[in-house]
Amino acid sequence: MALARFAVGAVLSVGFSFAFRVPLRVTNWGALAGRGFFGAVAMTLYYLGIAWTSSGRATLLMNVAPVFILIIGTLFFSEPFHWASLAGLLACMAGAILILYDGTSYPLAGSLACLAGAFFRDFAINFVRRLRTSQHSSYLVYLSACVFGIPFTLHSAGEARTLSWSHAGPLLFVSVIMFGAQIFMGYGYKHTTATTGSLLSYLVIPMVVVLSAVVVDEQITARFLAGAAGHRGRADCRNGVGGLRRRNGCESVIVEDEG
Repeated sequence: MALARFAVGAVLSVGFSFAFRVPLRVTNWGALAGRGFFGAVAMTLYYLGIAWTSSGRATLLMNVAPVFILIIGTLFFSEPFHWASLAGLLACMAGAILILYDGTSYPLAGSLACLAGAFFRDFAINFVRRLRTSQHSSYLVYLSACVFGIPFTLHSAGEARTLSWSHAGPLLFVSVIMFGAQIFMGYGYKHTTATTGSLLSYLVIPMVVVLSAVVVDEQITARFLAGAAGHRGRADCRNGVGGLRRRNGCESVIVEDEG
């Protein structure tokens, strides 16, 4: 899955750049390499987390992002720090702990892989923002992750021999959808902070958890739901979100009701 995503993403990134005459011009090689490396590692760990646990659990744990983003952005990327955000972030951390120890039979290694993926992802997001605000195209930004990701996941290429045509179609479809999501994400991070973007990304969680429970029989316990509620408290921390609003005309997007 990961290899297919990176391979399809690389082809589409180059293809769309040529089709729309968007130059793949690089002015910050360090940031581009950082985005590629950290993004590829994060996505690889995310897919390992899904394989070892479930899609709902992995996505929830990957979305402890604001905890790391606030720290990483403040220390390494000169992002503004707002004390009002701490209540939501503490709720997020409490939720993650409840999910880690929710009494299910999923191996702890899978959950830890997702948390590690969240850490690497947050470095990647800060690099995405730095690249987009310096006028690097979204195609180039995602291409960097694909270039690093292909060798990271090349060991799984042999699995293609067992892939049936009935599975190849959905795999290609998901890879194309993920390409589109990354392009939109690149556009979004040009106009908002890394922390705010990660807060808004939480909106995908309820849908993923419901689908995971229905389609793949997700193990859901009371502690898992309490942990998810902790994440929700993080996302609904009005003071925190308000304090993270940009001064570039994006306020109407950020203060939109997230319920």
